[in-house]
Amino acid sequence: MEKNENQKTSEHQSLESFITFLEEQKTKGTARKFTDYCISELKKRRDTQDEFDEELFQDAVKFVLRKLGALETEDLK
Repeated sequence: MEKNENQKTSEHQSLESFITFLEEQKTKGTARKFTDYCISELKKRRDTQDEFDEELFQDAVKFVLRKLGALETEDLK
């Protein structure tokens, strides 16, 4: 079964809710700088017509933050 562009899997959030999720993270140091960069990039992408794979971006951000030890929530492990 194919999913259309507007359909999100249960493990992915809407772009706006993912931005909010990142803004609420209590990261420090390198993780904070990376989080701030991601928020800025998401806001920039949101306002353009460029093709953008939101799910891939979310997965990559969560992966990097896990590697930095910044996220300890069970749903991201």
